Amino acid sequence: GNEDVLASAYVDVVKEIDLYEKSSNIKFDTIVCAVGTGSTYAGLLKGLKENRMSKEVLGYTIARSLESAVDSVEKYGIDTNSINILDVALCGGYGEISTELLVFVKKMWEKEGIFFDPVYSGKALWGFSKTHENCCLNKKVLFIHTGSQPLAFDLLLNQ
Repeated sequence: GNEDVLASAYVDVVKEIDLYEKSSNIKFDTIVCAVGTGSTYAGLLKGLKENRMSKEVLGYTIARSLESAVDSVEKYGIDTNSINILDVALCGGYGEISTELLVFVKKMWEKEGIFFDPVYSGKALWGFSKTHENCCLNKKVLFIHTGSQPLAFDLLLNQ
């Protein structure tokens, strides 16, 4: 029930991204995020439109079919033509994980020191790594890490 509040919060996140870009002289080409309810993704697109910023927003559905994920974003008044969501990291649905995903998340933790849960943000980063392995060498990509679940440590430690 908090999706509208979350979408509005991500409209504000875009303002923070804009301030960061201006203060650091860095301009992101692409923003990547997980898509569950669609509110984060929709808020980012709305924020970019309101601030007249042009960026690709790439989402990875982690909970539902591609069609359902797109529908969840459209309910916020987002034009279908601006939606770019992929389903390569779905693993069958919310809470479903694969051995390949667990290995990826564990490697990120061990080699980079960044913890991603295999249920939400980790799925999106895994999906991005699968679809954009060598394409972004000259691009600046901002990955929105929306949090992790402490119980995921059990999965990683037992892997």
